[in-house]
Amino acid sequence: MTRQVSFSKIRNETMHEFREKMNQAESTEDVKKFYADTMQSMLNKILGRDESVRYEDVSLSPSSSDGYVVVETLRDRPLFKSAWGESDLSNIINDFTQIALKKYVHLQKNPEKTRSKIHHVDGKR
Repeated sequence: MTRQVSFSKIRNETMHEFREKMNQAESTEDVKKFYADTMQSMLNKILGRDESVRYEDVSLSPSSSDGYVVVETLRDRPLFKSAWGESDLSNIINDFTQIALKKYVHLQKNPEKTRSKIHHVDGKR
């Protein structure tokens, strides 16, 4: 029987702040940035200092089948491979991805709202 590791505690600790960031996102670029920041932070907690994760290692990719991309250099690392294969990590990343994709699509469908917020901040109303 294979041992299943769970990172649900880290997921739960990270999810609240992630949802807040998604609520504050005003553009699709904000969504991508907040997603990458969150993935980097969460994966660094999971993998530790031995396999430091960079900002660009996991990115939101609405056009890909999974909705995200993990760079090959990260996928090939032993600790990541182990966490991916023997834990709930893929499900956790999928949870975050679905939330980000929903916000991304919403902002993409409503670009006027995004522009009006930007203009309001710039004082160009």
